[in-house]
Amino acid sequence: MTPTDTLLETAVFGDLSRERIAALLPAVRILSLARGQLAFAQGDLADALFVVAEGQLKQFTVGRDGAEFIFTLALPGDLFGQVGVFDPSGRRSASAEAMAPCRILRIEREPVLEFFTDNPLAMRRMFEHLSVLTRGVGQTLVGVAYEEIRARVAQALLQLAVAHSEATGTGLRIPVKLSQATLGSIVGATRENVNRALASLLAAGDLSHQDGYYVVHRRAALEALSIGQETQPTRVTQRVPHANG
Repeated sequence: MTPTDTLLETAVFGDLSRERIAALLPAVRILSLARGQLAFAQGDLADALFVVAEGQLKQFTVGRDGAEFIFTLALPGDLFGQVGVFDPSGRRSASAEAMAPCRILRIEREPVLEFFTDNPLAMRRMFEHLSVLTRGVGQTLVGVAYEEIRARVAQALLQLAVAHSEATGTGLRIPVKLSQATLGSIVGATRENVNRALASLLAAGDLSHQDGYYVVHRRAALEALSIGQETQPTRVTQRVPHANG
């Protein structure tokens, strides 16, 4: 896949023509990351916007107690590092680390800002994207403060399913291998508590774990749980649109 193809897969640049995208290509570099390698660290200069072409990354911070909190997972077609590009401090507020071998696009900050000025539709899509990102992080923080762990796990899995799911004959397959420790870092809970929450969802038939991947069988049940309600069983077999690029 070419850099143009990758950019056209995103929510921010996907409405543009190839001719428009071509103006941005001189500012694009293709980078490869090994698993565990940082794209950037908290406090680094925020001098670029990134797009995932292959692989997956996590954006996270580490608390004073050493606990990791994952704000977002970035999969193919997703942007990351976008907040820092617009941050007046010019510094990264979180770190980004490859969870698997990755191929990413690095787009220099000043050229991409000029590109947004010249392409109002892309800028509008970026504002929409940042709004969705902000709302998602806010919901996660509210969940950590007020919701039970099972609801937080359901919400995290549901968000991934809506954004990145692959439809199967029985449900929505989340194309990320999530360990219980990783889920714990996303929802702000211990691995043991995540284990109990997952066991409940698996036993209810809302979810299954197949070949290392979670499959959502009852989307409506997870939606109801994430807002504190119960629901009747509903099978999901239709593909969900990619909501995050």
